Amino acid sequence: MTAQVILGHVHLRFGDILRASWTPRIKITLGVLAIAITAINISQSSDLIFGQDDMVPGLISIFVTVAICILIWFLIMIACVAIGYRRMRDGHLDITYEMSAEMQVISDTSGIRINIPWNIVKNAREDRHAFRLNLKPGGQRYYPKRAFSEPDAIGVRVLLREKLGMKARLNG
Repeated sequence: MTAQVILGHVHLRFGDILRASWTPRIKITLGVLAIAITAINISQSSDLIFGQDDMVPGLISIFVTVAICILIWFLIMIACVAIGYRRMRDGHLDITYEMSAEMQVISDTSGIRINIPWNIVKNAREDRHAFRLNLKPGGQRYYPKRAFSEPDAIGVRVLLREKLGMKARLNG
């Protein structure tokens, strides 16, 4: 078992908050929204589209409508994240991460501290920007990689593999 404590510190930026919000659940919702809008459009305009010799203009209008709806949804999501980010004080954006064999601790300079024992971590995934940990029964923690030095990032990977085994999908 790893006896060391891995430390990381970061000042969160808007991009971090946006990436943390762009979860698989949001992607699935976006896909379902696109399918629903397409189905509604086709059902409501099937006489116009399929009753013509040339179906291309009708199909193009359906896909333009879907694209516009998705764009509006995406802009609303960005606006909501931006409003939340603007409301956060600097003390809430300076985050310190501590990972040990016993637990993870996330704290900010305003005094908030979250202890996360390893037994509630379902799995972990690493992408280009961060480590994402999914928790039981729900929830997620987002650890930007830039919070950790290169040796500490390697230590995070080792610790995640040690604690989660095959449930840790990591790049390094």
